[in-house]
Amino acid sequence: MSDGDPFNQHKRQVVTNYPSTQTPWSTSTSDGSGFSKHHAYVNTSAYGAFHSAKGKRWSKNKALSFDNTSAHNSTEFHVKMLCADTGGFACNQSNACSGNLEVRGTYSARYHVTGQAKKIWSKGTNSHATDGAKFAVDLPGAAPEVILFNKAGGAAMGYNTTWNLNSTIGVVKAALGITSAIVNGNPGSLLDGQLADALITNLAGMITRSGNQASVTTTMRARFDSSDVSPFLLQPNEVYHFTLDSKGRVQARGYGGYSDSHYEYGSSGAVMYAANHFTCGSNVNAPAPTGLWFYSSQSGPDSDASLRSDVENWLSVQLNKPVNAGQRQGIIH
Repeated sequence: MSDGDPFNQHKRQVVTNYPSTQTPWSTSTSDGSGFSKHHAYVNTSAYGAFHSAKGKRWSKNKALSFDNTSAHNSTEFHVKMLCADTGGFACNQSNACSGNLEVRGTYSARYHVTGQAKKIWSKGTNSHATDGAKFAVDLPGAAPEVILFNKAGGAAMGYNTTWNLNSTIGVVKAALGITSAIVNGNPGSLLDGQLADALITNLAGMITRSGNQASVTTTMRARFDSSDVSPFLLQPNEVYHFTLDSKGRVQARGYGGYSDSHYEYGSSGAVMYAANHFTCGSNVNAPAPTGLWFYSSQSGPDSDASLRSDVENWLSVQLNKPVNAGQRQGIIH
């Protein structure tokens, strides 16, 4: 995409695996016949990297396990500065033009689980909900991917069960490559400063409760903002590729008499960038400042209204002009 001026061009786009609207789906298992009965289901929805899952499991007089892992959800955007000299020819020299690329990414998740096995003959119950996200950039050239944040969390309850209540989160960590390392590779000048834990964080952990009737609600938040550290350097024809990936899982089990479990998670957040402060050689017209955003709340801790406000406030400061982010994704020139 470009703004129509051959001297002021940027390649900028948002790509999601659900590019135009959120996508709901559900799965269930049920048996209402005979002495042993059960029912379990989960309803999910996703818009880009932001997704939700909500469901319930109950059983009578039998053991029933339910396990559902979300599809790989992602939002990504590319940034590439193009320029031309005053004669209309492309300028490929690294010193022809340069600028700053400021980037902000946020991801928040809410988890809620309940369960009970308190009726006569009830033996056990548990329920789990976990979700995690990784925000990373593929730098120009052969430089390794830099993880800007990677974080996962969850909630679990259990009673009279041998299941490892923390094992559910392992699937999410493995799928996203979340490890105890905060930063992989050499981030170079981007991360030279001392970083606060709120900027780049790793595993949040699983919050658990035990007992024959228990309820757990908790949240996780992750954020990266280059304006807290230092901007990325934009030079002609170099491509930055940013990706926000997420993965979630719900899991439950119960047996003996009557037991039930409820499990859910939801996430919200935004990704955005501002390209500004361009300096160019005397024979090159400087590109115009520009920005891009994408935000969504899928039953997450933050509403669309608060996410829109965050986008508008951040971009208006970076671009030094008012920004209207009424649509959940867009470009500002």
